[in-house]
Amino acid sequence: MPSRLKIFLWLACQNRLSTKFLLCSRNIVSNSVCSFCGHQMEDTEHILRRCPKAVSLWQSLGFSAFSAFNSSLSFVDWLKFRCFKSTGASNRMIPWPILFSFVCWGLWTNHNKSLFSPNYRPVNLADF
Repeated sequence: MPSRLKIFLWLACQNRLSTKFLLCSRNIVSNSVCSFCGHQMEDTEHILRRCPKAVSLWQSLGFSAFSAFNSSLSFVDWLKFRCFKSTGASNRMIPWPILFSFVCWGLWTNHNKSLFSPNYRPVNLADF
């Protein structure tokens, strides 16, 4: 797994990604509402697990982020469990922990590029 991805996952587990919630707590931005759905606070869990965009992507991969088991896990436990689980809902040739990690990375990078690059067209990660 690339070092960049490992660092990203570590930052996600530490809740240290520069989300609107974190930036708001540091008085860098004035609100912490998600720019995409407009309904919830934009923290790491929201971007990777609870935002309608993330939920839709996970479902398209055959994985429910909100199954009875998954909803009982804290965000960090959910992330760790999914990163180290040897099998998943994917029928692709890519091992589940690698696929899960790259999907999280893709959600984060698509989110940021959509916010900061005016001509960026988000990639449909489910197509991969």
